[in-house]
Amino acid sequence: MIRVMWRMHVTALAVLLLGLTGGRAFAQPANNFEVSVTNGYRHDDFDWSIAGGGVNILSELTWRDLEIFQVNASGKYLHQFDSGLSLYTRANFGYGWILSGENQDSDYNGNDRTLEYSRSNNDGGGGNVWDVTGGVGLKTSFGNGVFSVAPLAGFSYREQNLRIRDGYQTIPATGSFSGLDSTYETKWYGPWGGLDLEVLPSRSLRFHGTFEYHWVDYEGVGNWNLRTDFDHPKSFEHLANGYGIITKAGADFAINRNWLITTDFGYQYWTTDDGTDQTFFSNGTTSVTRFNGANLKSYSVMAGVTYRFR
Repeated sequence: MIRVMWRMHVTALAVLLLGLTGGRAFAQPANNFEVSVTNGYRHDDFDWSIAGGGVNILSELTWRDLEIFQVNASGKYLHQFDSGLSLYTRANFGYGWILSGENQDSDYNGNDRTLEYSRSNNDGGGGNVWDVTGGVGLKTSFGNGVFSVAPLAGFSYREQNLRIRDGYQTIPATGSFSGLDSTYETKWYGPWGGLDLEVLPSRSLRFHGTFEYHWVDYEGVGNWNLRTDFDHPKSFEHLANGYGIITKAGADFAINRNWLITTDFGYQYWTTDDGTDQTFFSNGTTSVTRFNGANLKSYSVMAGVTYRFR
C-alpha cells in the first residue's frame, strides 16, 4: 500500500511540474474560500521514559518506524479589507491509520540505561493518530501580489492511540509470549503561534510554507494488560508540559480557475519537560515518580486536490 501511495504522489508531482507551461491563470480574488483533501504517507518515531528506585531511567518505551496512512481535510478563508490587509483563517483535521511499527520496552537497574534486566521487542502496529487545529491572523501581500505573509495564532489538539502486541522477550531471552495487547494513548494540546508564506512565481503555480510553534500540555495514559498488579483500563498516567514545532512546504498547481493539484511535505518535532508518572494499582493504591518526558518526530508526504469557491 505504501509503495502504491508513493507512486501516486510522484505521479501527481510530475503532472504538476509538466503543466507549469500550460496551466490556467492562478487568479487571486479579494475574497475566497478553499477546501483541500489530501492523503499520503506519514512516519513517526516516539519514546518516553520514567525514573524510580534511585535510577534515572528505570523504564523506557520506544515506538519506531510507525508507518501511517493519513487523510487530511482543510479549509482556508480570506477576506480582504479596504486597507489592503486581509483576514486569514485556516483549519485542518487529519486522521491516520498505523499500518506497521516496532515497539521496545526496556527496564534498567542502573543509571543511564545500564544493567538492563528486561527487554521485549514487540509489534507496534495498529492504532491510529489524529489531530485538529485552527488559526486566525492578518495576511498582507507585496511585490505586486507575488509574495504574501500571514502571522497567525491558534489552538491545536492531537492524539496518538498506540498498541503493543505479539510480545517477544529478548532479555532474558525466553522468546515469544502470548496475550500481550497493551495500549498507550497520548494527548498534546495548547495554543500556538506561527507564520504562513506564499509565493506566486507564475500564473499557474503557488508555493506555500508554514511554521508553527506550539505550547502544549501533555497527557499519556497506559493500559498494561498483562500486569495483574495494575488497575485497568487506566494503569498509569503521565502529565507534563512541552512544546512542538511544525514546518510544512508545498506547491499548488491551478488546473483551472477552481481546481488545484496540491502537494505538501511536513516535519514535526514534539517534546516535553519532566513531569509526573502516577501508577494505579489493582488494590486501590497509587504511587508517583518522575516522568522523564516524551519525544515525537514525524514527517509526511501528502498529495491531493483543492477546490476554490468563487
